[in-house]
Amino acid sequence: MPARALLRRSVPLALLAAFWLQGAYLVFRTGVTYDEPVHIAAGFRYWHDGLGFFTHQNPPLMDYLRALPLLALRPSSPQAPRGQELFVSADTYGQMFLFGNRLAPRLLLRSARMMSLLLGLLLAVVLWRWTASVAGETAGTAALFCFAFDPNMLAHCTLATSDMGVPAFALMSLAAWERHLTLRTPGWACAAGLAAGAALTSKATGLVLLPAMAASLLWARAAAWRASPASAKTDLIPLAWAWLSAAAVLLVVYPPAQLHRYLEMVRFHLVDLTRPIPTFLFGRVYPQGHPLYYPAVILMKTPLPLLGLAGLGLLRLRARPDRTHALRALFTFLVLLLIAVLRSQRQLGVRYLLPLYPAFCALAGIGVAALWERPLGRRVALAAAACLLGGSLAVFPFPLTYFNALAGLPSRGQQVLADHNLDWGQALPELQAFLARNPGGLILSYFGKDCPEAYGLEAQHIFSTPGLCTGQPTLLPPDIGREWLAIGATKWQGAFETGAPVFGWLRARTPAATLGRSLFVYDVTEDADAHRQLAGMYETLGNPAAAARERARAGRIEAAHGTR
Repeated sequence: MPARALLRRSVPLALLAAFWLQGAYLVFRTGVTYDEPVHIAAGFRYWHDGLGFFTHQNPPLMDYLRALPLLALRPSSPQAPRGQELFVSADTYGQMFLFGNRLAPRLLLRSARMMSLLLGLLLAVVLWRWTASVAGETAGTAALFCFAFDPNMLAHCTLATSDMGVPAFALMSLAAWERHLTLRTPGWACAAGLAAGAALTSKATGLVLLPAMAASLLWARAAAWRASPASAKTDLIPLAWAWLSAAAVLLVVYPPAQLHRYLEMVRFHLVDLTRPIPTFLFGRVYPQGHPLYYPAVILMKTPLPLLGLAGLGLLRLRARPDRTHALRALFTFLVLLLIAVLRSQRQLGVRYLLPLYPAFCALAGIGVAALWERPLGRRVALAAAACLLGGSLAVFPFPLTYFNALAGLPSRGQQVLADHNLDWGQALPELQAFLARNPGGLILSYFGKDCPEAYGLEAQHIFSTPGLCTGQPTLLPPDIGREWLAIGATKWQGAFETGAPVFGWLRARTPAATLGRSLFVYDVTEDADAHRQLAGMYETLGNPAAAARERARAGRIEAAHGTR
């Protein structure tokens, strides 16, 4: 085999290996994120007890798939305290399942995450082969490169949440539907419907695929229907088969007796998404959200080379009549998904936009193929690839915290977006390592569902939201050698507060360390003012013991320095 042909075949395999190795490392390295405990517990409960109180927010397919390795591990099923069974929330039960199990939390977490990574690998293969079939091997390899090093895909393909189901199954559905539009074969239409069914039983946004199929078919065949109205029936039959295939998947996941649960979930989202929640954007909180929130997320969380190449790929498809079916499939889906997201008042961030990214990668691959036809274009493509790779490696192993240059790079992320865009509670392993190197007392304000005590972090909490795992309240002694205040970026921002941020007084201070790009650590050992600020906060919380401790600590510091 010639060396060039061998290289051409080996590059995609190397990219798949790079994606897998990065993902496997993140599976083991990243701390527990906010949504993971409930999804891990839900999947196990679904297999054993059927659909229950977990199902009002998201369809269960991803939870079913994620729990497959747990069936082999046979974890215990924790019980709520006697008399409190009806009062245990899904989030609380998720923490009970993960941290109160007979199996180690890390084993449960990593087993569930590996299923997400496997789905991500399957998505990468489909993306590569479909893009190559549309625009050639260069386009397919370039699309795979963009996917393998996109921080958003790496971050969410390695978490045990429901977010990667729609991106994966939507691209599979679009690829199959494009094949149907091109080849006019009912088999591809049914395959598109099956994948769409998997998407809409993974998350509510998967429903967008059904009108996207109809819109792309209308776009492709409208002229023929005007010329021959009878041909419309022939074309609509495969669409009907696709929708029936999607319905078949829905009925497998939701048997007829349980179908009302899916309708309740859809109704829940239709109502919930119209209720504004406080939105953090560009350093301030908007109580009713902001109309430019999601466009800003796309512009700041997407690698700029990926956006530029995807735009070029879209123009390239438009200029090639032989590839217009790919344009129709991708464009209609992107437009309808963006309309659905932009109408939502629930403005939380990039994970609601994840279905866009495989399509962006496919379009970017087509854009690279267009550039590759000229020597100057090749240099531009290689420069864009280098920028994308450099940006991805710069934030590794913390891809959740990625921001591009428009946002001021990752170091400015806390000034731009909150929640899973930056701090989803994933940095406790880094805090554990920091305290091992720098022993001292810990005051912690944590946003997440991980368990600080599982890392040996005996902290005095303030405005923390770890729920069940706080254990017994801890008070640090007033006389202590070294003292750290650790605060998650979401708490630091006051992201879900409508008033002034409770930690706004920290804005003028420089952290001693930033852990995992999302957890700020301040040295308050000799900072009397910080302790008086904390005392006031504890009084607001109705914790007089902690307030007294902070006042006593401030008094000792002032006495030692002869100040007041």
